[in-house]
Amino acid sequence: YDESIKSVAINGDYYKNEEIIVIDVDINPLNINSSMYEIIGELNDIMAHELEHHNQFVNGSHELEDKSEGDPFIYYTQPHEIDAQKKGFRRLSKLTGKPYDEVVKNWFETHKSSHQLNDNEVEEVIKLLS
Repeated sequence: YDESIKSVAINGDYYKNEEIIVIDVDINPLNINSSMYEIIGELNDIMAHELEHHNQFVNGSHELEDKSEGDPFIYYTQPHEIDAQKKGFRRLSKLTGKPYDEVVKNWFETHKSSHQLNDNEVEEVIKLLS
């Protein structure tokens, strides 16, 4: 529980060597009931994203780099990351019934602390995702 966040902050990681997915969920306990729809959507997005990384690893379709503390723009524009982002955003689009482009733009607006990209970088990543 984290009362400092608005509603929910969810992040996932795929560990190829162990073949496991770890999902971290931080929830504001004061808003848990009103955040359920958001939580379900985020979990669908993240699971589709991380399962795509698993498929990339198993199929050998992409060279998966370990997440590093480097430049966020370089991280978000890697081919394996673009493909996984697309998979997650398509899942969220299908779940919510919202257009794919709207889902992508909304994610980058609401997750600024996660992606740490400036506005120009966000535009470039969105172009790669479209």
